[in-house]
Amino acid sequence: SWPGFYQLNSYTSVEDPFTLNSGNANLKPETHNQFNFEYSRRFKNHFLSARIFYHHASDAIGNLMFVNESGLFENQKHNLGEISHTGIQLSAAMGFGKAGIHPYLKIFDVFSSPNNLAAGYGIEPKHQLTLESGLSAFTTFGKDFTASVNFQYASPVNQIQGNTFSDALYFFSLEKAFSENLKTGVVSGLPLAKTFIYQGSEVAASDFNHYSKGEIHFSAIPLWIKINYRFSSGNNRQKIERSKMAPEQEKRKGF
Repeated sequence: SWPGFYQLNSYTSVEDPFTLNSGNANLKPETHNQFNFEYSRRFKNHFLSARIFYHHASDAIGNLMFVNESGLFENQKHNLGEISHTGIQLSAAMGFGKAGIHPYLKIFDVFSSPNNLAAGYGIEPKHQLTLESGLSAFTTFGKDFTASVNFQYASPVNQIQGNTFSDALYFFSLEKAFSENLKTGVVSGLPLAKTFIYQGSEVAASDFNHYSKGEIHFSAIPLWIKINYRFSSGNNRQKIERSKMAPEQEKRKGF
């Protein structure tokens, strides 16, 4: 996969009084190889799937942090080495009359192997067990009302030099259908939480430790009103499904 615009932009930006960020116009594209073995079964209103997978990335692009001559933390984008993911993924879709539940679990070992550049900054190979989980559930009742909950959580992810992390995220919603195409309702995100870490990072180097987090403080329960209208036109054509690699997300504020 090719590096993104922000990764290639060599302009230096000030993240805070102690940290500088910059891209790298000389980045090489990452090379990905992936192998999967999957078994799935459908019975009655239920569907189960289990997958064993291996994913390997060469010339992995990541953040290289060091302390510069001015005593500031400097974050630069570089090709830092190789990362491999080996593990198992379980998912299901179960229906119980007017209710349904969709659990998801992924457990895998992340092995990072730094290249010569990263090793020169004291970065060592590392194994790390990682967990990703998700759950969505719904039930329909009354006069076309549907209540649902969505939950997702991932443990810290190895990025060769350090880890990135975020808090668990969950939403509750209540919808009413007025027709097959029109629905409206309310959604609340994290109604039981007072704070939420949407993105954080930690680096433990030989000569420094760095910890940062982007955090939202709630003064009230978040609430959204949504309206969903669905329509279609034209002829339906079969699409070719391809796996997609999600580009790196830059630090952001809010949901």
